[in-house]
Amino acid sequence: MRNALLKSHQFALLAAALFVLIAICVSCGSSPKKGGGTEPGKDPGKKTQEPVAKKEPGKKDPEKKEPGKGEPGKKDPEKKEEPEKFVENQPEFPEPEDDAYFREPEAESGEVFRVLITKGNYQVRQVGSRDYLRRKRDPNGDRAQVEIFRKFSDRYNFADLVFKGMLRVRLNPHNGEIEMIRFIPGKTPQAAQAARLFKNDLSRFAFSFPKNAVVVREFRVRFEWRIKRQEGLTDEEAKKRLLEFLKKQLRKY
Repeated sequence: MRNALLKSHQFALLAAALFVLIAICVSCGSSPKKGGGTEPGKDPGKKTQEPVAKKEPGKKDPEKKEPGKGEPGKKDPEKKEEPEKFVENQPEFPEPEDDAYFREPEAESGEVFRVLITKGNYQVRQVGSRDYLRRKRDPNGDRAQVEIFRKFSDRYNFADLVFKGMLRVRLNPHNGEIEMIRFIPGKTPQAAQAARLFKNDLSRFAFSFPKNAVVVREFRVRFEWRIKRQEGLTDEEAKKRLLEFLKKQLRKY
């Protein structure tokens, strides 16, 4: 049964990868070709000189951009985004400036924690049961998880990907330690690797109890892992890496 589930997760990941490959191929084929055709009635070998507009004294050339300034509201393509950095002192509960993921309404009954993993940061917010249960801060463990997930992000960053999962946790009523972790049916991530990483990460969580008793024994934790396509990666390079990834996955069968 376990092997069948693992194979189904791998097939789901392969299917998602194939969709990415199709999208890349479509974008490659749909890009317009430059210089393809001439206007009717014009000699293709004859060059025409464009009229040069006279500049009025004291006026700036609208086509000439000042250094360091781009169009308002648009990102400068030459300016690279700064890599996201790990934030050690994070709030326990969602705040107005947080990612929208943390401010969404409760998706599942019993959801208590949400975890967001990106290439450079690891964030946890508590969204329920704050009067009975708290996660103990673990900045060293969080930082270590960033490095673990980063290794796999670099392997899969041929496309923008998001892996999601929801797990059910049961605590020991006497010592408050985790005694069971399982995925909610239908809430297992597409990639088996993501499922393993989520479960391993959650297993290190430790809790404190404001009422000095384990009042909430079972609850749910939601995970989201975002992978961004490598900056500067062309469609051809992305397609090549994706095909290599698919070949490796197919060799496992």
